[in-house]
Amino acid sequence: MSTPCKWIDRWDVARNYYTAEEWGTIRAHARDHLTLHLHNNYKQEYRSWNNITDEAKRRVVDSVTAQAEAFATKHGEPIRFVHRVQWDVLAAIMEIAYAHCNPPLFYVHLLSVYEQGHFPCGWEGDWPEGALLYI
Repeated sequence: MSTPCKWIDRWDVARNYYTAEEWGTIRAHARDHLTLHLHNNYKQEYRSWNNITDEAKRRVVDSVTAQAEAFATKHGEPIRFVHRVQWDVLAAIMEIAYAHCNPPLFYVHLLSVYEQGHFPCGWEGDWPEGALLYI
């Protein structure tokens, strides 16, 4: 699935999107979709959730933290910015880890934006329809 994307050209506008309650709700809904699907349909695989999460944090998320902290400092962002980046990366890893149970829907697209050196900051439209916003 290809997710349409829309560039935001000003950091203050991006900040308004990334701090909006709607963006948090979409992110939580996407994460809940995976955990609920696993819980209801793949109970054995779901039992490995905490082990996979711990390993992902140790191997990947911790290494991303320094980069996110540097970016946050440069742009005057609070620690919640770093926490959002950590959450997004971890959620993408979990989508990938369970792709055999449920095709990745959301966080892998955010990860792709991060890998290109950008920051996914919001959504335009009614998710899952619409476009991912990034700066």
